[in-house]
Amino acid sequence: FAALHNAGVQLAFGSDSPVTPLGPWGAVHAATHHRTPGVSVGVREAFHAHTAGAAHAALAGRATAVLRPGAAADIAVWRHPVGSGDTAHTVLASLAVQGAQESVTAALVLRSGNAIHTDGSLV
Repeated sequence: FAALHNAGVQLAFGSDSPVTPLGPWGAVHAATHHRTPGVSVGVREAFHAHTAGAAHAALAGRATAVLRPGAAADIAVWRHPVGSGDTAHTVLASLAVQGAQESVTAALVLRSGNAIHTDGSLV
């Protein structure tokens, strides 16, 4: 992963479902803690590859990965316990830890701008 990223290749991660479980946080962990030394990427790069990179690849470059008012978005909003001193980077780094998905729950999922899942806390 690191060699591709350093060469300017846009990474796009996803799952191999149903062969492997749907697990975005597991994929982030695998990319940031690769078993081969020197192959891992940083947590920001792994998160980007699993979100914006995947959208860009799936939509053949038509995805901008930018949310705008009125846009028909496909997005998942995750609930994660955050401490008072946490930054976006520390939260992302904590999610790259093996088993982190157990502390995260989906609060809202939009498909083409329509809520297809909500835990009721945001909508």
